[in-house]
Amino acid sequence: MCDKRVLCDWVKYIAALLVVNGHLFIFSNPDSPLSPFMNLGACCVSMFFFFSGYGLMTSYINNGNRYLEGFFRRRLMKVLLPLLTAYVITLPVYALLRGAVDWRMVLKTLAWGGPYLRYSWYVTEIVVLYVVFFLVMRRKSRVDTKRIALTAIVLLMMALLIVTRQPNWYIVSVPGFLIGVWYQAYEERLSRFLSQNCILVISSLVWFFTWQWNLAGREILAAYRWEYMSYYACNMAFVCMIAGVLCRINATLPDSRIIKSSYEVYLMQNCAFIVSSALAVSFAERWFLSIVLAMFIGYSAHNLNRKLYGI
Repeated sequence: MCDKRVLCDWVKYIAALLVVNGHLFIFSNPDSPLSPFMNLGACCVSMFFFFSGYGLMTSYINNGNRYLEGFFRRRLMKVLLPLLTAYVITLPVYALLRGAVDWRMVLKTLAWGGPYLRYSWYVTEIVVLYVVFFLVMRRKSRVDTKRIALTAIVLLMMALLIVTRQPNWYIVSVPGFLIGVWYQAYEERLSRFLSQNCILVISSLVWFFTWQWNLAGREILAAYRWEYMSYYACNMAFVCMIAGVLCRINATLPDSRIIKSSYEVYLMQNCAFIVSSALAVSFAERWFLSIVLAMFIGYSAHNLNRKLYGI
């Protein structure tokens, strides 16, 4: 998969737009009959986690302990600098169109964005996963042992989030990270397995059935525990399905800087929503403006971040 970077960039960019689209329908047009079929946010975030887990392990396997040198400067800067840029852009927009910015609220909600940078909880989680990865990989032991230790710690983190009754969306996508970590270890065998026609059909059916649990699943298994389990099954099946599809695709897609701005598109979506809600009258207008603005602001923020990186 590391030989298909451009293809993966396209997938991540499309996924970022699907997240924006899903949030628009869920929060701006929840009564639409299309809304249940637009809610792909958790699935796409699971895929982001998958790529992160796979990428971290691939880089470590290829470079060994050298990869850990300057790890925080390289990795965390590329995560936290765009977050800072997103705040710098969004807060003036919020002040202009929504009202005064409460700086105490900004600081209090940094972990998840509050009303200013909604959905940035993903950044907090990925930073925690990076830190855990670094601490585990710097230990002197076999790679397989480190992989098991990393898995155990991430599972404990998920259990802690469940016990402390944190929102489901903080938890249900994290298994994607572990799938990426283990996919890297057995990539050759798993790529052949997941790309088989019958496996693709099965993973697609499992994904759709659990994704649209309300259509049939709730009638068969009414207890909430089954619905809760469907959240995890849905996201894991989605990751397996997309991984299998990626293994099947050999087409060469054009490279473009805009498709590398998927992270910024994700971060800037609330800024786009603030502007579109002030300008649009109908939901169709808001949808169109939000998508276009998320793409434009995200791309502009990405170019700014590249200059700040010194790339």
